[in-house]
Amino acid sequence: MYPKAELIAFEADPKIFGYLENNVHGNGYEDVTLINKAVWYENTTLNFAPDGADGGQISINENTNIIVETVDIADLLKHYKFDL
Repeated sequence: MYPKAELIAFEADPKIFGYLENNVHGNGYEDVTLINKAVWYENTTLNFAPDGADGGQISINENTNIIVETVDIADLLKHYKFDL
């Protein structure tokens, strides 16, 4: 319906990001921008507790988590017209 649409997908978990890449590119969708970062209210890093599947959460326990980079959603919304 929208051939000029730009698709951007975010995934915080590096392991799940690999599956996302395989699924998107493996099905021939080369026009999707994939970003291995979390969406947050500022550009920073966070402790993230992946669950190894389709979830995960921000965590205060630094010993059992991974560090993920974040993207400021407000900055994105300033530069793009989004349909979420």
